[in-house]
Amino acid sequence: MQQARNKADYSEKNVSRKASREHLSHAAEMIYAIEKETTR
Repeated sequence: MQQARNKADYSEKNVSRKASREHLSHAAEMIYAIEKETTR
């Protein structure tokens, strides 16, 4: 995920929609897992 952020921030190339969607999906999964563990 950090690599995509660096590419978007420091490169003239854009991050693809597909890559953005995949990263958002992974982030949502991580948030869900954290919330699940902290609300026990």
